[in-house]
Amino acid sequence: MGTSTAVWVDDPSPLCSIPAMANLNAKLSDIGLRPGLVAQLSQHGFERVADMIDMSNAEILRIPNMGGVCYRRLCAAMGREPHSKR
Repeated sequence: MGTSTAVWVDDPSPLCSIPAMANLNAKLSDIGLRPGLVAQLSQHGFERVADMIDMSNAEILRIPNMGGVCYRRLCAAMGREPHSKR
């Protein structure tokens, strides 16, 4: 019926500006990441997308088994651009 627009939630910290449409409460296993990657992330205490929101793109890409497809899916769930300088 109505159109939805992305609304930004602003925080004083520049690292915390995330769109309201981000799926931060989603489990990592529910966003289509590879099972081996999900197992590795859960061993390090990451269960939900929100657990990884403070990591930079470079830190995420350094995670072993983090491929391009999984990285883009994670960025989409976080509501951030995969090629941003974050």
